[in-house]
Amino acid sequence: YSSEIIINVAIGPNYISQNSQPLLPLPCWVQFTLDPGSSVDVQYSPDSQTTWFSCRQGTGTLVFCDTAGSYRLFGAQAAGTLNARAFAIKQA
Repeated sequence: YSSEIIINVAIGPNYISQNSQPLLPLPCWVQFTLDPGSSVDVQYSPDSQTTWFSCRQGTGTLVFCDTAGSYRLFGAQAAGTLNARAFAIKQA
């Protein structure tokens, strides 16, 4: 449905929304692919960004991203940025 994009994940929270990721046609189903052993976590918030839960499954995760930032990539690396690949599978 969309081209693959590379998201440079900095240390800490990197929110997935229309503002932060304009190349993803949100809302849509998004496949995130991470390098094996990567310290990037895919997280979901059910309560307006108060509580965050990990939803990463191995080296990839399929999630339904809305436009409001209820998903984020959390970089837990010591320094620099890590790459996460993402592409939209199906629009809402």
